[in-house]
Amino acid sequence: MELFTDIYACLISDSGMRVVLSILLAVCGGCAAYIARYTITDQILSPAPATLLTFGTPSFSSIYRGSLKAQIGYGLFFLATSFWPHISLSILPVIWLISWFLITLSLLDIQHYLLPDVFTLPLLWLGLCFNAYTNATPIEYAVAGAAAGYVFIWFLGWITQYLAGKRGIGLGDAKLLAALGAWAGYENLALISASASIGGIIWWGVRQFWPLKKNHPLPFGPCLAIAGWVVIFDILQSWKLSFFFHLS
Repeated sequence: MELFTDIYACLISDSGMRVVLSILLAVCGGCAAYIARYTITDQILSPAPATLLTFGTPSFSSIYRGSLKAQIGYGLFFLATSFWPHISLSILPVIWLISWFLITLSLLDIQHYLLPDVFTLPLLWLGLCFNAYTNATPIEYAVAGAAAGYVFIWFLGWITQYLAGKRGIGLGDAKLLAALGAWAGYENLALISASASIGGIIWWGVRQFWPLKKNHPLPFGPCLAIAGWVVIFDILQSWKLSFFFHLS
């Protein structure tokens, strides 16, 4: 009985809750990412007429096995962020949710050159709703950030279309930067865009030594996602949502 008491005390402790929540959300996130990458992309890329998504077709066991690597990856990432110094347990689920969106979008962009609206738009609205409720970023800054982020990438695409005859950057990137602006505010868009651009240049240079990939288009979504995550994490890490989980 004493052993079970010790286990229970460990689980309900702050560290125990961080580990349990990390593992639980990593399993859910890995399965959801698997469904997204292999079901939604089939619907988007399929030449057949669009039909309703058949999420029930794969069995749970096949989804679980197929997403095992993703679950491990998400779990390690969530655990690493959960024990970041001075970060509140109550804000961690928000950070993990943002991380899940950005990691999943990055993988989709790398594999299929897609940043689907089904991910970018919810991320945008979640950012606006979160900031409207918490004022972590003033809501007027968040709305301005969403609008400015979209217009900036749209304008870049229009310029490349006008000068080169083809769009150099897609509207999926515009919606992703809009979502990042909704979380981080317009004042951080320049930092996110500059950091993503530098990351993109470095990635392009590295790919020149990879013969199979050097002539392929460079997905810009992962660069935006990494730069945006760092900025948003820096904003949120000091926040404590005691009303959300009633945890410190």
